[in-house]
Amino acid sequence: QDEIAVELGYASHADYLSKEVKPAKLFGLTVENGLRDDFYKKLQQGEKEAAKLIHPDGSPVSASQWGIKGIRGQMKRTGRSWHPWGAAIDIDYSLNPYIMHESGETAMDALVAPIYRRIALFILKRDSVIPKSGTKDAIRDISETFKDESKKDRVSRLYDSLSEESDAMEKYFKIMLDTTLLQKEIDKHKPFGAAFWQDTWGVKDQTPSLDRVQEIMMLDYVALSGKTGPAISGKTYPDPKKVFKDISGDAPFVGRKPEDGFLAIRKEIVTAFTNAGLRWGAIDFGNPSGDVMHFDDGWGGFAKKKVAAEDKLAPKPKTKGLSYDAWDEQFDYSEPFDKTYTAADAKWAADKISPDYRHLGEALSSAPFDFTAATCAALCEANNFNVKSNPKDPRDEIIFALRGCCLSGGKESSGGLVSTVKLIEAVPDHQASRCVIGVWKRSTNQVAAFLGSTVPFWEGMKKQAGRPNEDLCNLMPTGRYKFTVGTHRPKEPEFIIPGALRQQTDVAMLRTFDDLIYEVTDTWDFGSPFDNIHPSRHPNPSDPFSSEGCMTIPGGGKFMTRTKKHDRLWSEFRKAAGLTAADAPENEDGFQFVVILLTGREARLINNSTKKSLTRLRFGSEGVDVRTLQLELSLLDRKAPGKGKYYAGKQDGGMGMTTAKAYIDWQKDQDGTADGIVTPAIAKSLGFDIINHVCLKDPVPLPKQLDAVTPIKLTDDIIKEYKKINDTQKWKKKGKLPEKRTFNEDIVWELPEKGDGYIIYNRNDQLDKPADYNDPKGLDEIGTKATIEKVIAIAKEWNKLHSDQPLQFGDISRPGGIDTPDHSGHMKGTEVDMRPLRKKNGTGGFKYTDTSIYSVDLTKEFIRCVRLLYPSTTFYFNDKAIYDDKDFKAFVSEEPDHDNHLHLMF
Repeated sequence: QDEIAVELGYASHADYLSKEVKPAKLFGLTVENGLRDDFYKKLQQGEKEAAKLIHPDGSPVSASQWGIKGIRGQMKRTGRSWHPWGAAIDIDYSLNPYIMHESGETAMDALVAPIYRRIALFILKRDSVIPKSGTKDAIRDISETFKDESKKDRVSRLYDSLSEESDAMEKYFKIMLDTTLLQKEIDKHKPFGAAFWQDTWGVKDQTPSLDRVQEIMMLDYVALSGKTGPAISGKTYPDPKKVFKDISGDAPFVGRKPEDGFLAIRKEIVTAFTNAGLRWGAIDFGNPSGDVMHFDDGWGGFAKKKVAAEDKLAPKPKTKGLSYDAWDEQFDYSEPFDKTYTAADAKWAADKISPDYRHLGEALSSAPFDFTAATCAALCEANNFNVKSNPKDPRDEIIFALRGCCLSGGKESSGGLVSTVKLIEAVPDHQASRCVIGVWKRSTNQVAAFLGSTVPFWEGMKKQAGRPNEDLCNLMPTGRYKFTVGTHRPKEPEFIIPGALRQQTDVAMLRTFDDLIYEVTDTWDFGSPFDNIHPSRHPNPSDPFSSEGCMTIPGGGKFMTRTKKHDRLWSEFRKAAGLTAADAPENEDGFQFVVILLTGREARLINNSTKKSLTRLRFGSEGVDVRTLQLELSLLDRKAPGKGKYYAGKQDGGMGMTTAKAYIDWQKDQDGTADGIVTPAIAKSLGFDIINHVCLKDPVPLPKQLDAVTPIKLTDDIIKEYKKINDTQKWKKKGKLPEKRTFNEDIVWELPEKGDGYIIYNRNDQLDKPADYNDPKGLDEIGTKATIEKVIAIAKEWNKLHSDQPLQFGDISRPGGIDTPDHSGHMKGTEVDMRPLRKKNGTGGFKYTDTSIYSVDLTKEFIRCVRLLYPSTTFYFNDKAIYDDKDFKAFVSEEPDHDNHLHLMF
């Protein structure tokens, strides 16, 4: 979508949304996430027309008369959907299903088509308009004109036909529950020939028994809804699992009730919207027609531009094209081949094309290795992972997950928290649990490990491959994530899991559409897939596991509650994580955990390698190196036909979804592959060093024109006055008279009193004793022009990161670099004093020992920021936590009287 947005003239899809999609209201209801303005105007036009159709006298239509409960607008979708662009709405999703012909669901269509025909023939004594094709009596015929009717008449006719069939479905499943009513309906059809019962009902009897008819209707209920229906005395519904075996896709009425029908939108609304030039998904999609809830602007001016952009960017199609011109709501405007996959097709990619292992260049080892708290710490350090879940960091426990790993000796757990656990590498598996998920308890330096899975089960991958237009299954990449305790699938009693760990932020993820193998050539997607951590619903690691992207641990089952079925390894894991073991009390909801997902191979290698050789940036990494990555990507032009820079977001030093996407886009443009991982070699190719935290290029060029403030050159009169002061000043410094120095004509540029991201403290403080210093102006924030430009540029960059805390600069030099009474240095025009960074913004001086005020983390971040912009800069500052830190000691040193300020030397 970013590529399409760029093709349309926007910086990104987010840029498109901010400029084009606005809040909207229809039928008295707020449209979720807003709409495009041109589409919204057509909808408003339709709403007015519909109101006139209901009340020709112009009286208002009440909310109850509209009969609408909810309207969805802009939303995340893959494929060529109109929803991501705010050019589509869904009216009452739960009442108006996609009844048939959804892309990629040919097997599902084959299952439900006879049911629609059976209902129409049985109740209405006519055939259905839903499954038929090839005639104007079917919803799939999108011809705009006919010899005997207008487009408007076609809409009216097909709406009436669908409305009749919706009512017929309500009646069909009502009489299914009442044998007296059912028998009366059967009697109306006597004598029906054998062909009716054989062709429509699949029975050989000319007049089948009441029981047989009822059983077929019960099967129909399961096939349409994916679940069993209302209880019928003495009868059992077919098992939904058996009904849907080897069938991909969701049943049309999943989450709905067939006995409520499928059309709950008033005819006046459909008539008015289609008269306004909008498409109704039920009849205007061509082959995929059947989306009753949906209206879009697929025939509008924006649609033509969007389709042209998509066609230009489209890869070689994986699907068969339509034989006629149609703008399909679904993927690629065509119907995919129906490929049948088996469990044997779900494989792990070879290392050289694996997104998890390609960057390592190391083969699998069968040798057991020790895994400890120190291993966890080393992995976090190598990947620049922050172990704190929030600034206050109440959690002592960190969750770790190692893809492709088992416990040595065939064990399924470590038996609780231990100092060391023996692990062994494994090949990840989409049928059984071959990963390790565990807890690192920082306060005791202990770990607990359990067999589990960090990959999706193969059936979810199969479903995704069969339905590429939907977000169904994904592989979560390695990285650092934040999870919050809560309820998994809270609105589904059969599948609810209280006390799960929920992933609720936007992330990068990988999807495979062409096979059941995740490779570096597959499709990256971005958003919130809700890949939670929960029990697998099966007791053993060798069992299947319930995952379409979630991480799972053996235990649990269906119909879980807060007090039931928290068992097996899941219960042990909860206990190790500091949660209640066998229950999921509500007061634990909201607890936050950092989750570190890596591979067993990296855990093995970190024990025998230096941290430097495994230094990486990936999703969730933080710090100056990520900020350098953001900077470099913000300077690089996208490869044609793309437009703009790779990165346009905030340079905040956090590798979240936006940064990950920019980097993955850059990777894809290099050779068509991506794993989302920055190695030292890749960083070097981009011009920076992630091992030593330095930029390898020339300093970042200053802006051609600085906003708001620029260095101020002293007037000739002031320069002349300070040359005189240089000759006459008589103050004493440590018993010595001032040194007469050669006046430096370059040191005549003043730092403005304030600007973006900075203020000045103790400005012109030599005015305190003008007689002693023989200096009526007290100027001491004077430097070379280059120095002042650098200070302004640094402050501007800092302001992008921390606009709530401006930098506080102090002395630089006196004009001309003349001797100064309060410094032994500060005479080159290249040295700048500034206060350390505070935990919260404020004024006034303080020392680094004032721990309630001083922030070592922000001060380190500032130093890194300066070094990123100007790599040769050095510092004096007396906080040992900085000058003795191996990452800072090369350019920060201790110096007397520097407890309360940093001394920058350019």
